[in-house]
Amino acid sequence: MLIMFAGIDKADLKQTVVWLCIVTSVSAYRRKTGKKIQISVEVPDEETLSLPLIRHDGWVDPCFYSTMDSVLEVWKNSRAQYKKGSNSLMSLFINKCFSSPTSWDDRDADKNRKPFINIESDSYQIRDEVASAVSKALKGQLLTNPPRCLRPVWYIYGDRRHGLHRPYMALGMYGSSHAVKVSWVRKPVVMTGYWYDLVAATITGLFPRDAVPPPNSTVYRFPQDLILPDLTVFVTSHHLPAQSGEDKSLEENRPLDWKSRYTSTFLNFPNADIHEVKYNGLENVTQTTIQLVQSQLGQRFKLEIQSL
Repeated sequence: MLIMFAGIDKADLKQTVVWLCIVTSVSAYRRKTGKKIQISVEVPDEETLSLPLIRHDGWVDPCFYSTMDSVLEVWKNSRAQYKKGSNSLMSLFINKCFSSPTSWDDRDADKNRKPFINIESDSYQIRDEVASAVSKALKGQLLTNPPRCLRPVWYIYGDRRHGLHRPYMALGMYGSSHAVKVSWVRKPVVMTGYWYDLVAATITGLFPRDAVPPPNSTVYRFPQDLILPDLTVFVTSHHLPAQSGEDKSLEENRPLDWKSRYTSTFLNFPNADIHEVKYNGLENVTQTTIQLVQSQLGQRFKLEIQSL
């Protein structure tokens, strides 16, 4: 395998570590097939340098997505290799996720709407429990990523080890974002698994703790064609005693170091107003989150809060 870099000095390479995922994926492909691969990459500027790539057999995963078009491009390029699953996914995305008459560009939907609240956590189980409880207390709509419209192909792309898992989740963000705009004209929306979660998990998976992208990197720039939450709450649980192996679900079966690095990345997003809440029981965290909603959004939105 030969990898050539044009226009990159050692300092830039060490700072960004942007080709880490290329080397990993290509090496795995070579071990599997025995084929040698030559990759020539030209990096024209620092902004492009900050974006990693994973080169699979026949398509390229940019790892981070800044627009819906950039996500769709991955699926268009991967259809030859994953024709059945990819075509089914695109059909669901176009015909189910966007089946509502509410337009993506309906600017009037911002008038008299309800708040959009994003709840994430370093524990999927805790995240889901808190989001459900908060949604009920606000008499709101609970949405997830992947959205219901893409669930029929979860059995194909739901495994984190699948090469198309990350683009699948990225596509789900846009389906979920549209669902927010459909729902928030009637009731508050609580969302899990949104953009901050996907980016923080991707950074944690690709970069060592001391080599994460710098604060000015484009990977931290919230996509302009996604709906920005009115409030983002992150529930931390890594301070709690570790669960026994028998109690861990598949999603929770990660090393403690992963949780701490993911949490650090999430809470240190540049130019993002993220509120940390430490988990100390479902009822307490739910009450704390509702108080945050009232203090941060009470003057902007008319809230109907159900007693806990």
